Amino acid sequence: MKKVGIVTVYGEQNYGNKLQNYALVQIYKKLGFAPITLQGRQSVLKLSTKQKGKNLLKAIMAKTPTKSSHAQYYRREEKFKAFSRQYLNLSNGFFTDNANRSFLNSFDILSVGSDQVWNDVDFNEADVKYFSLYDIKWPRKISFAASIGKKDFQSKYLSIFVKGLQDFDFISCREESAVMYLSNTLKKDCFLMMDPTLFLDVNDWKRIEKKPDWLHKSNYCLEYFLGSVNSECKKAIPDNSNIIDLMDVNSDAFISSPNEFIYLIHHANNVLTDSFHACVFSMLFNKTYAVFDRLNSLSNMNSRIKTLFTEFSVDGKMGEVITPDNYTSFRSIVDRKRNEYTKLLLEALDN
Repeated sequence: MKKVGIVTVYGEQNYGNKLQNYALVQIYKKLGFAPITLQGRQSVLKLSTKQKGKNLLKAIMAKTPTKSSHAQYYRREEKFKAFSRQYLNLSNGFFTDNANRSFLNSFDILSVGSDQVWNDVDFNEADVKYFSLYDIKWPRKISFAASIGKKDFQSKYLSIFVKGLQDFDFISCREESAVMYLSNTLKKDCFLMMDPTLFLDVNDWKRIEKKPDWLHKSNYCLEYFLGSVNSECKKAIPDNSNIIDLMDVNSDAFISSPNEFIYLIHHANNVLTDSFHACVFSMLFNKTYAVFDRLNSLSNMNSRIKTLFTEFSVDGKMGEVITPDNYTSFRSIVDRKRNEYTKLLLEALDN
């Protein structure tokens, strides 16, 4: 059985990041491969001695009956870690500037993505080289629905990205804009690929969803904003009296695990978000939702949402309420494209 190393942005705080990773593991298993998620953390995020001390304090505080922000972040991170250990087939952890080339070369295939693996805003040179597999020659190298998350690469990293990505055997991206940009920049064919979370059907996701112990409401609007909350969002859905805000650090909702996140979207009346993956799960579960551009962020949501809406015939715009009547063809299109993209992926893996 061929080994596939999944090279993705690794962390323990973002639901979409964790669930696309889970989906990739399941996709490769279904195709007969042995996937391993590489715990390669960005070296730009290496902790100082001072920060390590703060993290120790968080761990101590998390065991006391308090909802301080430090304790809450620690509790949520522990839930994410438990999910990762259970579902992601993890390698040992390492930082990108310490990536072992012999280890990377031991795989039959290295699969970069999905998520914003080529968004270099928060990268240093070691991170850029790791996510572009710079000077890694031996395994077959592909990208699976990789995202840049913005218009282009920073000029200081452009030459590294170009050299690394030109050696890829197959490149696929999540957004049309990234496909066009990379095709022009690399002078090679690049392909559109739907997000891995869409390769799994509703029943696949229901199998791992989990009801949070703290949830007692049956009628609620779920709010999930990675940037600042858009002031217009409350106007999008009139009845917002029962709001569950996943990013309210003082609430029980804040420490929800990735499989609890799935449950919360599945059973919500409405969803308000600036998250690409919250949109995806809202439509998988046939929900009314509204998506807004992400405030206070260098990453622009427009290209991702535009591709999602165009590719799956969603009749709606950012900032507007989108009901199931606006995406009646969504599931049938997903089923068809799942077959098309699986064939494309198999060709990339086998050639």
